Amino acid sequence: MSKKIATEEEFRSLMEEVDLELRDQKVPITVRQTKAIWFVKRRLGIVGDTCLSDLPAQPRHGSYEGDDLTVRILHWMRDRYGDRLNIPLAGQTMIVIRGDPYRVELPFAMGNFNLVCDARRLNVHTTTIGHSGPPTVNGLNLAENLSANLA
Repeated sequence: MSKKIATEEEFRSLMEEVDLELRDQKVPITVRQTKAIWFVKRRLGIVGDTCLSDLPAQPRHGSYEGDDLTVRILHWMRDRYGDRLNIPLAGQTMIVIRGDPYRVELPFAMGNFNLVCDARRLNVHTTTIGHSGPPTVNGLNLAENLSANLA
């Protein structure tokens, strides 16, 4: 049976405990938001997946369950760590296509994704995140200024 949080004071106390546990385990600040969700769910005995897309901007007043709990955790960690949560992006690199260099912006990815090279979908970007399966990335869209003819 899962435990329930009833007040803001209980929530803050739980978050302080979770934050201390994350620090004790030397969890990098850049991943503490997502780890905190897992730690809170474990402490409260909550089972099941947590969706991180389509979350409300603010939790409902007095609600400490479901998406509202997730949003509260994310906000608490953001208020605590601010810009230190930002993950340094992988950056950029260069690839050679038919002897010419092209700059490539490397995306940040967590989990699985499908990588394809599809010239027919050049400059078509999708924003599906984890509802029906891993997102698909067209590798050709990562190369800067790649023409349709060359793709």
